[in-house]
Amino acid sequence: MSTDYEYMGGNRTPIEAQPEAHIRVAASDEAFAIAAILVRSFAEYESSYTPKAFAATISKPDRILDRINEGPVWVALRNDAVVGTLSAVARGKALYLRGMAVDPMARGDGIGRRLLDRAEEYAIRNGFERLFLSTTPFLKSAIGLYESYGFSRGDEKPEDLFGTTLFTMAKDLPAAVEQTQTVLQSSYDRVAQEYAGRFRDEMDKKPFDRKMLDWLAEKAAGSGLFCDLGCGPGQIAGYLHGRGAQACGIDLSAEMVRQARRLNPEIPFQQGDMRALSEVEDNTYGGIAAFYSIIHIPRPSVVEVLREMKRVLRSRGALLLTFHIGQKTLHLDEWLGEEVSLDFHFFETEEMKGYLGAAGFELEEVIERDPYPDIEVQTRRAYVFARKP
Repeated sequence: MSTDYEYMGGNRTPIEAQPEAHIRVAASDEAFAIAAILVRSFAEYESSYTPKAFAATISKPDRILDRINEGPVWVALRNDAVVGTLSAVARGKALYLRGMAVDPMARGDGIGRRLLDRAEEYAIRNGFERLFLSTTPFLKSAIGLYESYGFSRGDEKPEDLFGTTLFTMAKDLPAAVEQTQTVLQSSYDRVAQEYAGRFRDEMDKKPFDRKMLDWLAEKAAGSGLFCDLGCGPGQIAGYLHGRGAQACGIDLSAEMVRQARRLNPEIPFQQGDMRALSEVEDNTYGGIAAFYSIIHIPRPSVVEVLREMKRVLRSRGALLLTFHIGQKTLHLDEWLGEEVSLDFHFFETEEMKGYLGAAGFELEEVIERDPYPDIEVQTRRAYVFARKP
């Protein structure tokens, strides 16, 4: 083993504790650091492997480079140092996970689970039906992690890696619709802090949007509670509250809800799925502001989501729905410095008017505007006012 430590770079700097490691796709120049993590992670188990099996498990930098070219390799970073890694490669309709390692000094912080989260999200957005991996009976902590994550040992006969026993663990992935919502939620969880920092005060820079919200408040005056649906960090609810309206917010992302509560402690926020607002009774809200939340709903589901909004509105309650105008779907794999998987659906104004009519809304006003220069994405936007009969 001394030769392995020598080519990995010798002494290492102690890793300082931080609240959370950052996970991203590995770069090719990190192959040596990834190989070093594998050595440090498996060193305590070396005596349980045969020499050839141990060498195959830890992998040298040239093999890591091959893996980077074969499929995704993720790294967990703390203080810019690699403290964890996981790689994957396609095997038919399944995604094979390999090279899972967390630095002994960084264990206990949930890094392993977060690496598995990233692999599962990748599998979901690329249409894989199953995750599987190989492990050894003596890696008991790792096996416990895999089991808690939903992996189970299959019926396959144990394999042999140069005289060391291996067995397979697998996890079937959930239905496609639920996969999509899980990925959407986890993507916004990751960007929530940066998103809140950038957009918490955006209403200060958007007089037209403020006017639209003023108009919504006037339309639903005296009708009770306003809901900021898909609230993010709560800037819409915050504006409505500031002008005297009773407001609340709902978002799919738990981290967005946490940011909203931190920034607006006087406003109630809760986690919820706009497709099925199971914790909201019929006829609850006097008004709903859905600012750019419908853009994450695929076209086949839009009418049902609008019907759910209508259900929770009071009779004559008002809806303000905003979206980007167009026909495309924009997919992002990286946003605000984080790896995500987000689809942004653009809609034509006439198309959305048709969806609202099919959902049972009465249309009142439709307004379009060009983007504000320099302060928002340069897309044309629509603001639609509709009312529950």
